[in-house]
Amino acid sequence: FDKLKYNRWDAEDAIHGNITNALHLEIAELSVDHESGSRKNRTTINIFKGIFACVERKDSFKATIKVLNNKNKMSVNNSDNLSEVKMDSTEFENMFNVYSDNPVVAMRVLTSDIMEKIIEYEKRLNIHYELLISKNGIYMRLFTKELFEPSIFNKDKEKKNMRMYYEILNL
Repeated sequence: FDKLKYNRWDAEDAIHGNITNALHLEIAELSVDHESGSRKNRTTINIFKGIFACVERKDSFKATIKVLNNKNKMSVNNSDNLSEVKMDSTEFENMFNVYSDNPVVAMRVLTSDIMEKIIEYEKRLNIHYELLISKNGIYMRLFTKELFEPSIFNKDKEKKNMRMYYEILNL
């Protein structure tokens, strides 16, 4: 997603398995940091914290498509040679930036009903996420707080959290 360098990461609550013979899924709660300096001068910059999901396919996709948060803009001189793709939905463009090395394929994949689902999901759960489709993988990162932690003394919160966990895994 980003070209930021990292040197420390931690994963927990991992789920992996085959969805079909052609699709393999991996999901984990991930924290990615860049640490520099030592001892008292150590600084840690969090690059990503949330859920990271990867679906690998046996066949290869013929384009690269990045759907990023509106605040996460790629530089004009990006090393992936991706250009910004203007979509047909103003609401979608207010929330996301789309980049691709093949704008025609990006428009075919991100149809109006797919863009509506992406918007609806972000609004309903109030969780920002980004997508990358490239070669044989579909990658997704969801900027969430810690997940899968029980709310032992609050049944209403536990019920709400379980619903949110289901929605995230279902996506």
